[in-house]
Amino acid sequence: MPDIVAGSDRQLRVRNENSWSAARDATTADSAVTSANAVRNKKSGSGKYDNHRSFLAFDTSGVTIAPSSATLSLRTTSFVSSDFVIVKVQAGATGDSGTEFANSDYNLLQGFSSGNTMNGNVVTYSSEVENPTANTTILVTLNADALSDIASLDEFKVAIIGSRDFTNNEPGVGNQTTTFKTSTESTVSFRPTLSYVEGTAGDTPQQKRNKRRRRRTKGVRGRGFAIKDVSVTTGGRVIANGFSED
Repeated sequence: MPDIVAGSDRQLRVRNENSWSAARDATTADSAVTSANAVRNKKSGSGKYDNHRSFLAFDTSGVTIAPSSATLSLRTTSFVSSDFVIVKVQAGATGDSGTEFANSDYNLLQGFSSGNTMNGNVVTYSSEVENPTANTTILVTLNADALSDIASLDEFKVAIIGSRDFTNNEPGVGNQTTTFKTSTESTVSFRPTLSYVEGTAGDTPQQKRNKRRRRRTKGVRGRGFAIKDVSVTTGGRVIANGFSED
């Protein structure tokens, strides 16, 4: 099973906004953090709102056939109180496997529009991951859209989104945050990693056409023998092959 470690990853933060919509629908992040990946949906006691998203990029230029399956490995830390979903990042985002994501990438989620739920609008790469456990490696199963994009895109860009962000469900007072290890983690096995099972190449369009031609020509008129070409002998008469039957 080949593994691809994230080439870059960054936590983009919007903080201390006066409303949930201002935090969630911001066009750019206030700041970016590389020391930890995290999702956060928070309302403070003073009525201020935070929303954090984490962006990751993987170099998938060497994958040309859609994998038969794939997982995203994420190592949690001690902060685990937010469910999350993996979604697709727009190809035009600044970040890629060799370039850090920028504050302006914050809302560049494929299909995202302000004020709407992401469920049913953005392109999701996973189901919701519920009740994550602290200090655990979580293997998130990726869906068919992800498998297709891993093969078709040279840069596979994803974002980790908190569940309240995903559903546009304003958080109550409290801090709902889940934090993950980053691509610079000293323990290699804790780094965010894309693992996949290689797919099998199907027939090319030309090979499919050739097979159809072979099926159509098998036993066609003019090839081999047909019933009308066989003469039947009767009672010693001379038959079509020029010989008489004794």
